[in-house]
Amino acid sequence: MSLIAGIDGCPGGWLALIRERDTDDVRPLLLDRLDKLLFERLELIAIDIPLGLPESGKRTCDSLARKELGQGRASSVFSAPIRALLSCTSYDEACRVGRSKDGRAISKQTWNILGKIREADALLRAPQRAFSMHEVHPELSFTVWVESTLVPSKKTEAGRLARLHLVERYFPGQYARVRAAVTRTACHDDDILDAFAALWSAERLFENTALTLPAAAEYDSKGIRMQIAA
Repeated sequence: MSLIAGIDGCPGGWLALIRERDTDDVRPLLLDRLDKLLFERLELIAIDIPLGLPESGKRTCDSLARKELGQGRASSVFSAPIRALLSCTSYDEACRVGRSKDGRAISKQTWNILGKIREADALLRAPQRAFSMHEVHPELSFTVWVESTLVPSKKTEAGRLARLHLVERYFPGQYARVRAAVTRTACHDDDILDAFAALWSAERLFENTALTLPAAAEYDSKGIRMQIAA
């Protein structure tokens, strides 16, 4: 039995879509803490959160993902924070540390997900972790999936329908099952679609057919990959 998962952050914490590769069924799991994944018998997960973190400067994978997405879509890829920011407890402190160590303050968008980045970093370094863990970006996954940079913004109805069509074609009937299983307060429609994009990339990673940016992984000071897959 091979269990894989695609994971996206959501208002309720994390949405994990778990699939046994011998079946077509997708099991949704809403987690308030990411470390609860340690109780699942997973082999591989693909997650929409920065994993490997630089000591300074920007990651090659973020720059390559922006280039792949093209003009108008590149802004969906936030620059990963430097590792020193994980210990900061306030936005002002994070800005001071960022300017001191890297010459730049942290953006509000990145600060808002810093807690989730911290969770993912702790999980990656948990001694009992048995599964491999890969960083993905749903916009990149959808772009590779449809083989076009012309996917409308997910904030538009056209964009939502385009993503839903892809999900329904590859995971028939599964979106409706997940939508019925989690509340709209805890998990928005785009969170579910993004988790399916992560699951699609997890399938490709498991089969060793995924696009990886850069092709040869770079690693941070903790030995964690700085690479985005799709």
